[in-house]
Amino acid sequence: MCHPEELRPLSVRECAKIQTFPDDWIFCGSVTSKYKQIGNAVPVLLANKIGNYLYDVIQGNKPKGKEIAEQLSLFPL
Repeated sequence: MCHPEELRPLSVRECAKIQTFPDDWIFCGSVTSKYKQIGNAVPVLLANKIGNYLYDVIQGNKPKGKEIAEQLSLFPL
């Protein structure tokens, strides 16, 4: 049981919220399949930040912060 205040598991929608899926996101399949889809997903906001970072690097824009660039850079800057 994972709910912080009640003796019950988290619902599919609560798990999706933790992973930052939009409230109107529709998951297909069985309940087990829905939990797997959410559990295997990269959190939506994290994926967005990574995508924006990679886009900036590809476009030749230097990322903010020297330490971040040295740690995260996949390409020579």
